[in-house]
Amino acid sequence: MRRSLITALGIFTVALVLATNVAAGPLTGDPSADGWRIEGNSFDKGVYANNASGAPAATFSFDIYSASFTLDTTDHAAIIDSFTGAGLDWLAGDRVIGLGGAFVDNTIDGTGWDPDDWQWAPYSAGGEEFNDDVSGSSNPQAKFGTDYADWSPSTVAPLKDGDGSASTSGGGFGTIHMRTQISFGDRTEDGNSTPDLPDLLRRVDEYGTSEEISKEFGRLIYIADGEVPESWQWLVNIDLLEREFEGEPTPLPGDLAISSVQRGPNRFTDGLTHTVPEPATMGLLGLGGLGVILKRKRQ
Repeated sequence: MRRSLITALGIFTVALVLATNVAAGPLTGDPSADGWRIEGNSFDKGVYANNASGAPAATFSFDIYSASFTLDTTDHAAIIDSFTGAGLDWLAGDRVIGLGGAFVDNTIDGTGWDPDDWQWAPYSAGGEEFNDDVSGSSNPQAKFGTDYADWSPSTVAPLKDGDGSASTSGGGFGTIHMRTQISFGDRTEDGNSTPDLPDLLRRVDEYGTSEEISKEFGRLIYIADGEVPESWQWLVNIDLLEREFEGEPTPLPGDLAISSVQRGPNRFTDGLTHTVPEPATMGLLGLGGLGVILKRKRQ
């Protein structure tokens, strides 16, 4: 009994540690430095979804991060005070989910795929090294799915087209898609780590149609070296969505999400993950696990 109790308390402690480490403090544009949970690399087996659509494959290797948190006036003042006055303000107490990324070096062995199954897909400017696509026109994207999402990872190795599912419609009714479209060189005059709006924000309606809605449901925080993005954080305000689309589904913590980087019309790398559960939920999971173990010991 004592050993089981110690084990249970360990599980509960881990849950609490994870809960308090996610999205603590102001956001900097670097999800790793901000304590966001790492979900894997865009080319990891079980994460990698697909790579191109009738075009040469992209080589974007980036680590994927996620977070969920509640806005507060101390840590998130820059977010709350940005882009106000349009009637879609972000308020203290609103729930937010985040999807982040950071370009990183990689190796084929490090992805978990059999090296014999890996195929580079060269193109005129490269295509045989990780991240030789990265430039100011490398555009990060995020797709936040809902409970209806049926996305799936690829069962075949990169770099040829993966057979995973990552299309916007696959995220289901209420899915949110955010992306950049302009060069990062046009953004950095306001300084790194400054909250920005997506260039495009779409929502999937009940008929599966992806329609453009106000950009102010989302935020982008990033770090760039001159014109080249290094790391980024996408945020979507789920309480604001619920206020504006009352009674309709919205992405929630724990739902499927797609992190992507695209260059050109069809060259991209998609990685599949789940957004991290809310800290309170993780604490309850820990308490639940503790209760189950204790109940089993009493029987």
